[in-house]
Amino acid sequence: MEEIFPKTFQFFFGSEEDTTRVIGGSPWLFRNSWLVLKRWSRDQSIDQVEFSKVLLSVQLWGLPPHCRTPKMGRKIGACLGRVEESEVYEGRDKITFVKLLVEVDTQKPLLPGIPVGSHMDGVTWVDFRYERLPQFCYKRGHIGHDEDSCKVPTTPIPMKPAETRN
Repeated sequence: MEEIFPKTFQFFFGSEEDTTRVIGGSPWLFRNSWLVLKRWSRDQSIDQVEFSKVLLSVQLWGLPPHCRTPKMGRKIGACLGRVEESEVYEGRDKITFVKLLVEVDTQKPLLPGIPVGSHMDGVTWVDFRYERLPQFCYKRGHIGHDEDSCKVPTTPIPMKPAETRN
């Protein structure tokens, strides 16, 4: 391993098999932070390597039963980024959910979920449950700090005073 720029390292592996296995597992969690690994070739400038895009596994919870399909997963996952995989899984107690592998931009806030539905079926909230996520702020959707250490003040929701009857 060699540091080639601040916070940018070059790793060396003994075989192509090791390289493929380690890069395929990226992003890695190390001390509650991501270690993002990308393949690099000598004819490429380090500035051309995009470290802000990572593959994340995302579970979709709360979909109506008839919407728990790979096709629906791809449609919903497109709001997060480029969907590479979409599959239906059965969890504990025979509960099914859709699991995606999505390339997301870490410079953009991650969504906690979205409302889905139609005028026929009504609207329901679908939770996005991210796997192997480091410190994450649900207030802002940002990676790198949690809600307790977030510097953005929480804006109180204005409440209309209750009407009084005379």
